[in-house]
Amino acid sequence: MPSFCPKNKAFLGQSVTIQRSLHNADPSCRNYYKEVVDSGCELALHAYEHNLPKIYKSPETYLSDYNAMNDFLFEVAGIRTKQVRFPGGSSQTMTNRSVFWQVMKAAQKEGLTWHDWNVSSGDASPNRHTSEWIYNNIFPAALQYDNPVILMHDVPRNTYTLEA
Repeated sequence: MPSFCPKNKAFLGQSVTIQRSLHNADPSCRNYYKEVVDSGCELALHAYEHNLPKIYKSPETYLSDYNAMNDFLFEVAGIRTKQVRFPGGSSQTMTNRSVFWQVMKAAQKEGLTWHDWNVSSGDASPNRHTSEWIYNNIFPAALQYDNPVILMHDVPRNTYTLEA
């Protein structure tokens, strides 16, 4: 899955915490990745290849993908991180659950901290949604939490996500 370098930038108030997850190693986005790090945003790694059957074949294949992504981050931004957002999240309805439990244990042993969302914007669907639809999908769910963590995707079809 290709990465996307958003050309629009959102400047949010100081009370908003933004965590970015670096999706995959897209050389055309080198400057953007460095800019995200330099802006002070926390950066969690996602996947080097985003091929879930390959990544989640074993704990070793997951860690190999994670390390490749971390090497890429170091190359472009001069930092490494122990923060991750597992492709597919930690509920893992898309892979073998028992293998994923082993992956989680291996990640924990490596000192990795993973982050999940508790509210989805719904913008990962193949359908293109309006900003109003995305907002209405987020708002009622976000009100259920003291600290909502909202999953949003910056891919080309989601031009309305930033507006929401």
